[in-house]
Amino acid sequence: MPITYDQTGVTYDAAAYTYNGDGYQPTVFPIAGVYISFTDGPYTAAPAWTEVTTYVRSITTHRGRSSDLDQFDTGTAQIVLDNRDRRFDPFYTSGPYYPNGLTPRRQIRIVGQIGGQTYEVFRGFVAGWPVTWSEAGKDSTVTIQCFDALGLMANEVVPTDWINYYTTEIGNTFEDYLYYPCVETRPAAVISGSIKSKSFTPVLSDIASPASPFFEAPSQFDGVLSSILYCSAYYGGVGIADSTVYNFGFSGVLQFDADAFSAYFGFSSLVIESPGVYVEIIYYYRNVGANLANTIVVKTTSLTAEKTYTLAGGFSTGRQIHFAMNWTASSDTAAFVVNGKSNTPTTATAAATFTPLRDRVTFYVRGLGVAQLFYSYKTTLSAAQIANLWNFITARQSETTTARLNRLIGTTDFPTALTAFTASPVATVAEIGSGTGIIPEMQLVADSEGGELYVAKDGKLTATSRFDVFTATRSATVQATITDSGAGIRYGTELDITYDADNLKNDITIVMGGDGEVNLANETVITGYGAAATTIETQLDSPTSALQLATMELGVEGVLIPQISPIDVSPNTAAAEWQTILGLELLDRVTFKRTPTVGNQFDRAALINAIDHQIEPGVWRTQLTLSMRYTSPLTLNDPVLGRLDYNYLG
Repeated sequence: MPITYDQTGVTYDAAAYTYNGDGYQPTVFPIAGVYISFTDGPYTAAPAWTEVTTYVRSITTHRGRSSDLDQFDTGTAQIVLDNRDRRFDPFYTSGPYYPNGLTPRRQIRIVGQIGGQTYEVFRGFVAGWPVTWSEAGKDSTVTIQCFDALGLMANEVVPTDWINYYTTEIGNTFEDYLYYPCVETRPAAVISGSIKSKSFTPVLSDIASPASPFFEAPSQFDGVLSSILYCSAYYGGVGIADSTVYNFGFSGVLQFDADAFSAYFGFSSLVIESPGVYVEIIYYYRNVGANLANTIVVKTTSLTAEKTYTLAGGFSTGRQIHFAMNWTASSDTAAFVVNGKSNTPTTATAAATFTPLRDRVTFYVRGLGVAQLFYSYKTTLSAAQIANLWNFITARQSETTTARLNRLIGTTDFPTALTAFTASPVATVAEIGSGTGIIPEMQLVADSEGGELYVAKDGKLTATSRFDVFTATRSATVQATITDSGAGIRYGTELDITYDADNLKNDITIVMGGDGEVNLANETVITGYGAAATTIETQLDSPTSALQLATMELGVEGVLIPQISPIDVSPNTAAAEWQTILGLELLDRVTFKRTPTVGNQFDRAALINAIDHQIEPGVWRTQLTLSMRYTSPLTLNDPVLGRLDYNYLG
């Protein structure tokens, strides 16, 4: 018989009531919490938080990607704040956060609380504070748009001059350094301003009566500017004791002209002066008519002492030569590195020991040639530092993907405490970009690794290894079961399952650093489903590494997989399941089940691609986007379904 709402004897909270066949349970939602740092800037790892939950009208958050073949998006959040008392109005002079609290890039944190536990939902940065007045001026809101660390660094670029950056970086650990990039023709009036230093005082003066004028001039080589330079810098000038002795490290890039008519090409690269003493530490030399490629002689000279070093091997003219020298005062010895390799002199003439004193370092070029850059330190350089200088000159800094990510993040002010880069990278990159966006450059490194780059819900910029989607604990072990029947996280009745080849890739080209390419295709899959090619740009250092990445990508992208539409978590969810939901993170492994009214159950493992929340007072809605790309069952040694022991784990 029909039930009327005033029927006697009906208890609406009776335990026997069911909804769509499930036992009824009272609706329980997490409680949202919103915190903003009004006093600390965007680069403070542990800012002071102020809770503003009381003023929150609604929250939406999005983290993830729509497809597993896409890169992870910048995480976003939107929060509508009650502004009737104008506390979030940046122009209200009596507001509690005026004048400096309501500025762009303030940090924000969103959490969910249930079962006595607090779970991170989103951490990011406020774009701005737009004020809206409505209801005839009686209501006011501030709707803040927020983004995560990917958005924060979206406009940052990597150094355009890695040599300058690295020279400054290691120079700041010493007492002094000097760096001069010869990148354009400059008159004497602007040379001083082009010299980078820590506590040097660059000057232009005729200290040693050099033959060269005090300016740069066009070089003899196409595309290379600047060839003549004379400049100097003080270590401190007045007040340095005459007995002060320094170790020195020097490095520079030179280029020689084989057809030069000059009797020599001299590069007086490090000159230390004390009263009455002139010491020329480095000096390139060649006789008239001699082939420069046969011999280069380096001299250390004072008024009464001279040492001549003949470096091993020859050097081609018309090409760059990176020369580095360490001079150790206590032993009066010099060590040389040429083009990144240690160079032991074939001969070194003995001479009386000399002791360069105190305060001046001078550079100038003599003869016909090119000095492209040089740098000097008031200490010796380590072998690793010299190697890094050479690598940056050649734009091929060979290092693991994690080391590269750390190097890139080190060029920003973003705190390392908010990074989580894999401790077990499998790829090595070599080529390094300059002047490009920091996030595209980091994504290129992540693509080289074959891993993922995203921001976790606690705000940490995260990079995974190639195999984390298969072997990392949360990706390899089921974190939750999402089901339409039985125990687990329940979801709504609407669902689409598609099974097509739209996202299938069976012809993979990996572009390496230096524009080399490696291609790998699965002809059996192409025959079965049609050709579908893709190209992946990387900075990988070798064809072998590129082939390994292509093999892995072909193994996962060349498999036909089912795809399911985003899943709306049922509001009829118990508190314990909400705890599981709030504990989930991107790339977590879950089990998904669908139970049709006819036939077998659809039961597959999947990884989480995206997590979306919509929160209003008394209501919390969550949507999960799943991918079965990395969890689809394979048939071992099957040419179509892949070979797990080879394709995936190499």
